[in-house]
Amino acid sequence: MWVQVAVIVVGVLLVVYLLRGRRPSTISAGKKAGLVLLAVVMVVTVLNPELTTRVARILGVGRGADLLLYALSAAFVVYALSQYANRQSDRNTIHRLARRVALLEAREKFGDPPVPPRPTPEPGGADEPHR
Repeated sequence: MWVQVAVIVVGVLLVVYLLRGRRPSTISAGKKAGLVLLAVVMVVTVLNPELTTRVARILGVGRGADLLLYALSAAFVVYALSQYANRQSDRNTIHRLARRVALLEAREKFGDPPVPPRPTPEPGGADEPHR
């Protein structure tokens, strides 16, 4: 019984924290809506555990606990893949910034590289426009 009360309290606190909005948040509106939906589903399933079994049977899964395990496994895979993609993006950004810093420091230390002169086109060559 006390576990159910704790889960409900955590769900309510999560919703209050997300919807309070006193300071700017880095969480997008879509993620906030998803977390609020998760908290509501969490509280509803704690208050009515037979609901997960009914939904599981509709979806062709034997028990509600199995359905929750499958959903948790899928959520973990999605989370892991999104974290991997974010880390790759961050790594690429850091590499670009490191290259830029190295070039700026080299330019500061050694000055601008000399610009090679442009070749002048020969008269009557292919580079000259036809008249």
